[in-house]
Amino acid sequence: NPHKLHALWDDLLGATHDPAEIEKIAASLEAGNDAKGRRPPVSLVRDLPTWLQGTNALVQPYVYVSETLPMAATGPEKAEVTLPPGYLVTAHKVANRQITLAGLRLAGTLNATAF
Repeated sequence: NPHKLHALWDDLLGATHDPAEIEKIAASLEAGNDAKGRRPPVSLVRDLPTWLQGTNALVQPYVYVSETLPMAATGPEKAEVTLPPGYLVTAHKVANRQITLAGLRLAGTLNATAF
């Protein structure tokens, strides 16, 4: 059953609306993204374009596997690809890191504006 690559990444953390499940996911992310429980470094930069540029840098090596996967369909046919071995494992790690980083940045921004 073919899926769009964008949708695959959008759904990596799940789509639950159940508060208990969301709390479990948040607790897992808070515990850390790797076996040693390290959090990703939080940039002190509060500039959104800089954040977007850093996130965009992930596209080639992780999302599109350095251009192995097509970035867009060409012509009337959609490009069909098979994900390489380990792709989903890496995708989950990257998605977990990015959502943790987003939460830490949001907390930092809220803390900076609240006081």
